[in-house]
Amino acid sequence: MKFSWFTGLAALGLGACATPAPILADNFAETRDSVSVLVMEPDVEVKFITTSGPEYRADWTEAAEANLMASLKTQLEAGNETVLAFQAGEGEAEATEQLLLLNQAVTDAMMTHTVFVDPQTYAGPPAP
Repeated sequence: MKFSWFTGLAALGLGACATPAPILADNFAETRDSVSVLVMEPDVEVKFITTSGPEYRADWTEAAEANLMASLKTQLEAGNETVLAFQAGEGEAEATEQLLLLNQAVTDAMMTHTVFVDPQTYAGPPAP
């Protein structure tokens, strides 16, 4: 009798530990056509901090830019997106300037709405 009581209690305890399935919005799994994504060269600057101050490292910066572009391209292509790399045309100075200004405005907006969370007070996944 004690064995079945203990088994039932253990099963109830383990059942409480089970992770429930995520609740998704009705249109969350909606399929859509692939889109083209224009990726501009990232603005990366890597510095080495020493006791005399920060030192710009060109080799680290080049590696960081290449790695960031490769990662962006890999993640977008994994989502079935078409990736286009931005290349400035020589005769299109005004259009290029407008695209760079748009990129800066979007970047500023993203940085304005970024939520920085102290990992010690929040143990969940990072905020979007």
